[in-house]
Formats: sequence, structure tokens, C-alpha cells
Amino acid sequence: MIFAEDFENNPAPAPIRLTDYTGAGGQKYGADPEWLKDCNGWINSYNQPVDPAAPIADCEGKSLGQWAFNRVQQLSWALGSHGGVADPATNHSVSAHTEEDPGAGHVEFRTLSNIPFAGSNRYVTFSVDVAAVNCEDAGALPPLLQFARLDEGGASTPLGGPIDACSNPTMVTAPARGVAESTRVHVGTYTAGGAVLVNGGSIGVRMVNNEGSYRGNDHAFDNIRILDVTPTPEKTFSPSTITPGQTSKATITIENTSELAAKSNFAFTDKLPAGMTIASDPAAATTCGDGLVTAAAGSSSIALAGGDLAQGAASCTVTVNVTATDAGKYVNDPGDWTGVIGLNKPKPAELTVIPSVDLSVTKQGQPWKVGPNGQVEYKILVTNNGPNDSSGFTVTDPLPDELLNPTTSTPGCSITGGTLTCTRGLLRSGGVFTITVKGTAPAPPSTIKMTNCVSVEGKESDPDPSSNRTCALVEVEPIPVIDPAIGSAAAALAGLGGFFFLRRRNTRGQMI
Repeated sequence: MIFAEDFENNPAPAPIRLTDYTGAGGQKYGADPEWLKDCNGWINSYNQPVDPAAPIADCEGKSLGQWAFNRVQQLSWALGSHGGVADPATNHSVSAHTEEDPGAGHVEFRTLSNIPFAGSNRYVTFSVDVAAVNCEDAGALPPLLQFARLDEGGASTPLGGPIDACSNPTMVTAPARGVAESTRVHVGTYTAGGAVLVNGGSIGVRMVNNEGSYRGNDHAFDNIRILDVTPTPEKTFSPSTITPGQTSKATITIENTSELAAKSNFAFTDKLPAGMTIASDPAAATTCGDGLVTAAAGSSSIALAGGDLAQGAASCTVTVNVTATDAGKYVNDPGDWTGVIGLNKPKPAELTVIPSVDLSVTKQGQPWKVGPNGQVEYKILVTNNGPNDSSGFTVTDPLPDELLNPTTSTPGCSITGGTLTCTRGLLRSGGVFTITVKGTAPAPPSTIKMTNCVSVEGKESDPDPSSNRTCALVEVEPIPVIDPAIGSAAAALAGLGGFFFLRRRNTRGQMI
């Protein structure tokens, strides 16, 4: 908020004209003659006297003078309630009860001297609190208020379209005052539908009413504000981590301020960090109206000219593909932004480029076929296929459930709960790390196939993750069982008469 006028600078005990009021900063205000008569232009409050002679005489017109003035006092109370004033009865506002036709397009309020403004290339807009009555009456017409910025020479720039002061559905019930019964009042804070770029100097404000009839058009206003509504960009990279030569999409999101006023012709140039460039396929695009994006392949900057945010738009974006050839952390700082018009500078954005390391893993069981209770040895090879050294990796291998008493003597490796885990540090490009696991095969009643898979995960990005997992198979044969008939015949041939041999298995399937 650059400036605010709440009409509370020691007003007199009785109502006074807007033109007789002086703001806390010495500001004086004016209005066209049509809005300084007929129950308009009175600074008043609910707790002031209910029958002051001058306002009552001024409010004589299409209704009783005192009733109209007491209704104006109720509007001041409603605005105080809307604004969160501790005692709404003490709140002051400016009346606009239109007891005769004022005519359209006349000034209800304006600053007689501008407010100094030191900002550079900032968007400015205006807001006002308005209370309105008689909005639902048949044939009643709503107040249509429109703001304009006054420059140092007094020239005006309208901002947005007319504001319908009956449009806010929020209502409060103002208590009875004098001869005016309790009434329901529409209240709201309304902001101009547009904003204007201001580059130093000073700012003045003018508010006209585009409704020229006395039918309806009954309101009061308070809390005239001048607001800095300059949008703030946010820059991100997606993905935020890449390998050298890969592409990341830089997205610059222009976040509108909460009033969502239209803003036009903002601009910036974003110089990329050293080593980061626009990708060979920039795919530059923007949703910021007719804005023009400049981002040549191989260059080191992104520029937007003539960007626009439409009325009601929450944001718009600029997107460009970027890349970097060297590993490192690239930080896009606010200081990298130049030629900024109509925008704040963004927070730092970071892109991390990590080395590319192609790790692969192979595994082989020796022998691939083993008898019952035989010894099994697995050889696991982790190979760094480059192009960079690996700063570390982890190997994980859930061993077959059937493998008995597995052990490993490889440094950095351990077996816990049947899972082999190996954690290693540096592995040079072209290097190989060998892991050995030994165990005992079971003695199964029938052939079994022990299958398990091993995987490796490195700290760097891997361009070919398909080689990071492999599986191995070891086939275990059962202990042979001699058929009783065959055993008898064999015994006869051996001169043992009718004897034959029997073998039996224990509970683990082993022959005894």
C-alpha cells in the first residue's frame, strides 16, 4: 500500500464537505459540483448528530432530508463494520446518496495534489471500500465507479472498467438511526480492473461515477488506497538435476498479485549462469499475452518483451530449454536479471549437473548345476563403463532362500537376513569390483532351481539403467533314491541272496 485515505483525520463533530477535509499527510480532495450537492460529498459518521441542518437541507430531494442523511450515517456504520473498526459507529465515510440526477461521468473523488512515488517501473492500481443500498429495488441502478491515474501533468489514465458497487454479495445489517429504519447494506472492497506502469515522480487518483441517474445509485465510500501491484516471477528448472549435455526446461512463472488486475508490457532479460546455455532446441514459448521471447540456441540469456497478464489471470509463464556441459551447481541469482520492467526480481533458482556414470552388474553361479549338499559360489562383477569415475555405489542381492550358510569375505559387504549388501566408494572409469558369495546347496527331494537377482545403484546419474540389474540360476539335483526291486536284483548279483538296500530321508530331505 503506497497511500491510504480513511477520512479519520480529526473530522469535525458534525458532518463536513469533502472539500473542507485535510488528510493526515496534508492531502486535499475535490469532486465535480454534481457530487458536492444533493446528499453527496458529506464526510459523516453514525454517531454524529442525527439532524444537522446543512446536510438535512442538502439531502432534501426525492426523499425526506433527515431520512436520507440518517441512511448515509448507516452506510458509514456498514463500512466501519466491513473494515473491522472496533466501534463501527465512529467510522467516517463520504456520502453519495444521489437525491437528484448527477449525470454520468462526473468525478466523485480526486486528489488535488499528487502523492510522491519513488518506485521505478512499478505497477500501480487503486481500491476503495463501498457500501450500497437500494440495489434490489425495481428499476434501481447501481453505482458504476471507475478509477483513473493522474500523472504529474494532471492527465488521466483510466484503469479497468466500471465497478458495480452492488455486485458484492456480502451484506451487513446497519442498525436504525434517527428516522431511518434498520437496513441491509451491500459492502465490499473493490479494486480497479487494471494497473498502470509508473516510473518515479508522483501519483494522483480520480474516481468517477458512470451512472448518471438518481434511481438507485445510493452509496458511500471509504478507504481510498493506492497500491503497488507489481508481479513477482518465480523461476524453476525441470528436471532440477541433469547430466552433462542433457536438457532441462527453465520455467519463469509471472505470479500476479491478489487483486488480479490486468498488467501489460512487462519485460526482463535473464542472464544465465556461466556454463549454462540455451539448448539446441530452445522450444521457447510464453503464455504472457503478446509477449515476445528471445532465446537463441547456444546463447546465454532469456528475454521477454511486451508481456501481458489479462484481467483475472493468476499467472503466465515463459519456458525455454537449457543445458550445461560441465558438472556442477548452477545458480540463477536475482542479480542476473536486467532490463526489468513491471516486475520484481525472483528468488535464486538452482540447476544441478551431476556426472554421468554407466554402471553395470553381472552375476554367475559356479557351478551352474550342483548336487545335493554341494558348494555354490557366486561371482558378482560391478563394472564402471564410464565416461566418469563413480564416487560410490551400493549392491543389493536378496540371496536364494534355499542357499544354506551363505558367507562373503569381500570388503564392504555383509549378509543380513539373507540379503547381501555391499557399499563401496570410488570406482574409476573402466574399473571392475568383484564380490564373492559362498554357500551350501540343499538336498532336495526333487530338482530345484535357485534364482535370485542382484542390483547396483550409483550416486551419479546412469544413462543406461537397464544394465543395473541381473539374475543368476543354479540348479540343484536331488539325492538319488534306489527302487526296492532294483536294490534286490543288485543284491542277488552281488551274492547277497534276497537282501536289498533301503535309504531314507530326514526331515530336511537329506539321505541318511
